[in-house]
Amino acid sequence: MAGKLEGKIALITGGNSGTGLATAKRFVQEGGFVYVTARRQAELDEAVKALGPQSRGIKTDASKLDELDVLFAQIKRSIGMNWTNVSKALSI
Repeated sequence: MAGKLEGKIALITGGNSGTGLATAKRFVQEGGFVYVTARRQAELDEAVKALGPQSRGIKTDASKLDELDVLFAQIKRSIGMNWTNVSKALSI
């Protein structure tokens, strides 16, 4: 049986620990794909390892607008969609 979130994509900032990581784990358990961000690479790598192949980590400081521009561009390239479709794909 397919999970409730199969085919959905989420971006979770601060997804390396706490509520962010718990949310990412649940999203993956329900069949979704998650992009998680964190400021520290080592913690990000551990989170992605725990989440498995339905995840991708991108080192980003969400408080810096220029880094968010790079983050969104990376996701856009990865998904291979125009930004309008990416915005829709990122919403549940």
